[in-house]
Amino acid sequence: MRISPPVLPTALSEKVLEKLGMTHYPAADRQSLDALYQVCSRHIPYDNLRRRIQLAARPAELPPLIAPERFFTDWLSDGVGGTCWEFQVALHALLSDCGFTLRYAMSTVQMPGQEGSLYYHGTLIADVDDQPLIFDPPLMLGEPLPLKPHSLEHPLWQSGVHFSDGSWCITWRPLGRPPVDCRLYHLNASAEEVLDQRETLRHLDYSHFFASTLIRALHADSISGIVKGEYIVRHADGHETRRPLSHSQQQRLLTEEFGISERLAVQVPAG
Repeated sequence: MRISPPVLPTALSEKVLEKLGMTHYPAADRQSLDALYQVCSRHIPYDNLRRRIQLAARPAELPPLIAPERFFTDWLSDGVGGTCWEFQVALHALLSDCGFTLRYAMSTVQMPGQEGSLYYHGTLIADVDDQPLIFDPPLMLGEPLPLKPHSLEHPLWQSGVHFSDGSWCITWRPLGRPPVDCRLYHLNASAEEVLDQRETLRHLDYSHFFASTLIRALHADSISGIVKGEYIVRHADGHETRRPLSHSQQQRLLTEEFGISERLAVQVPAG
């Protein structure tokens, strides 16, 4: 049997849109897609908090497959977001409920200084007015990017799309690192393929990815986050400031800046 993409209950979609600051269901057009990109980037953090809490309490357990309903219920109650796969599956459900036509895409990222280790990344492509647009708030690209040669020159983003060695690549800039390429290798993955990929990744050793707290979110004119024990802020002119954080400072920042509930923040282990 073919697996259908997850569907959100209407009442939950309405609560999510309300918390995102949208007073009604958006139209399935480019203007609404841009608006959704901005509010998702600002209000739903990209983070690894769930898994770090689980590892501290039950290190032998595999990471759970977070369904969209659980993703948004946790976000509404505790402000927590997630990593790319659970983030994008949840957004697929929300945007589909808003009437957008979406595709899953799969990609790989090789971070500088970690040669030989590939990170498998999930993203979304929204087809609006016959134009494919990359919808990926976790990467903080600035806006949905067209799937064609394109560059967003604003120093806060330094993002773009180019074709290299037979694949489309998304250029993006992680906090505290130079720009890297996210290489797309599957532009129309089925729900079954996404589920298979997520199941495979549950069994891989990604302990280095969860060894320290990782969170980032967009603000009015900056991107901030906690990366490997440091508070990093990228300002509108592109320069970054950073300072080390103690464990208690990290927990306080999670609640005061990133909107994580105190109940959850106090469970995040040191690192």
